[in-house]
Parts: sequence; C-alpha cells; structure tokens
Amino acid sequence: MVSSESTQCVDIRGRALSIPFKVAFEQASARRLGSEAVFVHAQRGEFVGRGEGCPRVYQTGETLAEAVAWIADNAALWRHWLDDLDGLQGFVNRSGALIDRHPAAWCAIETAVLDLFAREAGLGVEALLGLPECPRRFHYTAVLGMRPPRMLLDRIGTMSLCDFKIKVGRDLERDRELIAHVRQRLPGARIRLDANNAFGHDIEGALLHLSKLDGYWAVEEPLLRGRPEAVALIARALDVPVILDEAILTLEDFERFAALDAEWILNLKVSRVGGVLRALGLVRAAREAGWGIIVGAQAGESSLLTRAGHLVARAAGGSLRAMEGAVGTHMLHWEPNAPSLRFGRGGCLDLDDFELEQAGWGLREDGAPPEPVAQGSSIFSPTSLRASSLEGSMP
Repeated sequence: MVSSESTQCVDIRGRALSIPFKVAFEQASARRLGSEAVFVHAQRGEFVGRGEGCPRVYQTGETLAEAVAWIADNAALWRHWLDDLDGLQGFVNRSGALIDRHPAAWCAIETAVLDLFAREAGLGVEALLGLPECPRRFHYTAVLGMRPPRMLLDRIGTMSLCDFKIKVGRDLERDRELIAHVRQRLPGARIRLDANNAFGHDIEGALLHLSKLDGYWAVEEPLLRGRPEAVALIARALDVPVILDEAILTLEDFERFAALDAEWILNLKVSRVGGVLRALGLVRAAREAGWGIIVGAQAGESSLLTRAGHLVARAAGGSLRAMEGAVGTHMLHWEPNAPSLRFGRGGCLDLDDFELEQAGWGLREDGAPPEPVAQGSSIFSPTSLRASSLEGSMP
C-alpha cells in the first residue's frame, strides 16, 4: 500500500504497439506478420520505468485492445498498491485470479514497475530483487517457423547455430523436408519440435505423425490445452520429453502434470505466466520436481522481455535446457529499446558486448520507427550479423 513517506503515486500508462517482422512467421496456431505487444510506462517524479507484455488469444485469452483497456480501467488500483517492492509482491500474492485473466497485461505493468523501482534505487533489477547478476553470457535456440524463406535456411550455417526449435503441423512431407534442410546444413544440430497444438484432441494422429519424424530430442504441445493424461500418454509412447508451454499458466496447472508419469520440460514465457515474480515461483516448483526448464519467448518480443528472461534463466540454474528469444532487430524492423539485444554467432548473447545502463533493465527508450522496409529483405543480413557481434568466435 501507499507508504506515509511517499509523496507521489506511481502513474501507469499502457499503449499498444505492433512492429512489422522482416519475415512472416508461421506456426500451427497462427501466422504473424508483426509483433503485438502492450508497452507500459510507470512514472513517479523524474523516474520512468518501462515494461512489456505480449497478449495472445490462443495462449493467454487476451487481445491487445483488451490488455490496454484493462490497464487503463484499473488506474486507481495501481496507484493504491504499487508503491514499493513489498506492495508489488503483496499484490501478486493476493491477486492470482485477477492476473490469471490478464497475464500479459500484468506482465507489462510488473516489468515497468520493477524497472522504475530499480532506477529510483540506482540498481539493476537483479540487485533490487536480490538475485544474481551473473552469468551475463547466454546461448539461444534458433526458432524456425513452418515455412521459413530459403535465404534464412542458407544463413543458419554461416551463423554456426547448433540448437533449433522447428515448428511442425499436420503436413508430414513439409515437416520432414524442413528437418532435412537443417540436418543437411548442420549435421550435428540439436533439434526439438513444436506442434503448437496442431493435433487438437487427436492422440492417434499426433502419435502417427510424430513417430514418422526422426532426429528430435523433445516435442512441445502436441495437443490442445486441458488433457494432461493424453499428453502423458504421448510422452511415454514416443519415449521423449514433452515440453509444456500454454498448458501451464499457473502453479495449479503445474501440479496436474507433476502428478503424472512422464518426463516434462517447462517452457516458461514471462509474459504468458504473468510476469517475473510468478515466473520465479514456477521455476522453484519445476526444480523441486526435477523438471527441465526452457526460458521461452513470444514471437516478436522486444529486448525488455529478453532482459526479464535473463533473471529466469539464472534462477533455473542446472535445470536450464534452452533459451528462446533475443532476436531484436534480427526479426523486428525496429524496436523501441536501445540497445537491441540480439544473439550472435553460435546463438550467443553476451551482455558485456552491449552498452547497457546500470539501473533498471539497462535499456533506453528509442525514438520513432524508421522508414518501412520491404518484408523479407534483411533478416540475418550481413549488416545485422556484424552489428550483433556475429564475427566473433564460437562460444
């Protein structure tokens, strides 16, 4: 609650922002030409914090317009509770049902407020929360949509990438061809699949299709949400771990899967689960249960959520299996943050290679977008590769 020492309340303002992709991104549940995000400014006096969330109807049940409206409609609630870190944590603890209905919108608020509080204290967000600030070097997965352009496939070898997530669906020949393209260029590639609920409730169809694909170590979300026992059956029949993404939004969802006999990996997207604090709670539960953890990302996330993912990855410790995201202006025509955090050669991102501020998330607000560029013109172009330290050595 508002403390007696505070003379100003935190002002929360949200806006929708859509940024075009350089290349269309397709998966079984959606085809995207650009990002859909809500950005929040949290201001108190001279200090401003910024945050981000990515509403997805098929994952969080939120539209972009609904997320922005919810933030505006509850301005009095934010002024009353979001005064300091204790108030923020208290709100998260007591408002689970409310955040469950608006996880991405709340994520945008929480990440902005954490940025604000850290800037007021002259600290990084990690230090504000008492979390480790190392490691500062992370390795990322390359995520390939269902119909990636040939030029992208041609460039993955030059980037020395070794870890891939490949989107698959119901077209067996297309899926086989895409996996073969990656194997041809990088014989030692580590590949996992993501079906994005393509098989609905069709257990037999999922098993038949996935059993005819070779060379993957795990599969993500083969069925629609809500059938833990059926997903466990698929995991046992294929004898591979199943990665759980939108199947787990809350600790209650986690407990339903933890009670079943199967090998699970949690794909934890900060925006999808309702912010950093709730994500850290799920990390603790997953580690205690012996699950692997992937720090995931929504298509089109900016560097704000990339930074939030670093806190989660460090908390995962030895349970961390992979990281997604850190594409920045590899994928986006522009982003509202500077610097744009993008992985380089070998999927490596080293924070020491970027000029980050010392306080908050370390990111500055960037200005207006540049002139539009024709879609498909420059993803992983030589210019963007050099700009993101891709000329460096393998990790």
